[in-house]
Amino acid sequence: MKRFSKITTTQIARICGVSQGTVDRALHNRGGINSETRARVLEVAKEYDYRPNIQMGESANSMLIGVVLFDLYNEFFPSLL
Repeated sequence: MKRFSKITTTQIARICGVSQGTVDRALHNRGGINSETRARVLEVAKEYDYRPNIQMGESANSMLIGVVLFDLYNEFFPSLL
């Protein structure tokens, strides 16, 4: 039974009694985690129907660059840009 409409990794960590880093390692199949802990985290994620919040997927590339100019009236900084 789902108790949350959208569960977060923080909530999964709290339920499992582990850190958010451990949850991240389990969900992304990274090393440095006990196999029993990984199984427990994945079980809880499946039980609560965890789905990652994908605003910009890992493969998405916005191609944006942010620039901060210290002095707009100095000719050096705008020309450097």
